[in-house]
Amino acid sequence: MYFYNSPKVLFIYSQFNITDSKHYVGALVATFLAGIMVELLNYVRYSMESGLSREMASRLKSSKQAEGLFLHCLMKRLQICLVYVAILMLSYHLMLAVMTFNGGIFIAAVLGLYLGYFGLTYLEKSEGASKTFYDPQCDKCCSELK
Repeated sequence: MYFYNSPKVLFIYSQFNITDSKHYVGALVATFLAGIMVELLNYVRYSMESGLSREMASRLKSSKQAEGLFLHCLMKRLQICLVYVAILMLSYHLMLAVMTFNGGIFIAAVLGLYLGYFGLTYLEKSEGASKTFYDPQCDKCCSELK
């Protein structure tokens, strides 16, 4: 397969058969925004996970607050799981968009992911070192290796 550059695209589903430039620009914008949204949801998920870890550590120090910890932790983990499912669904749709092999859609996806990651890491650094730095390559399983 090779990349092509044309406003005629079968965009993800057969219902989204794009034949004119107006709809093609809409597909480019939607792909760009989907890339930014994937990075934003990753940022939200990592913030929720680091907040839960800090909250659990502070609640375990106090025996009064440790009573409802299991149920509270379960509810927070379910929220994190819902965000993770949204990330997966959006990422798979973004992958399907890139697999149309349209050059414009590919560039829009890469730019959306790049600007989303760059913007959120810049935002994280400007807020200060009080939060855990957003690093999608480092998950909990690998955090001890750093």
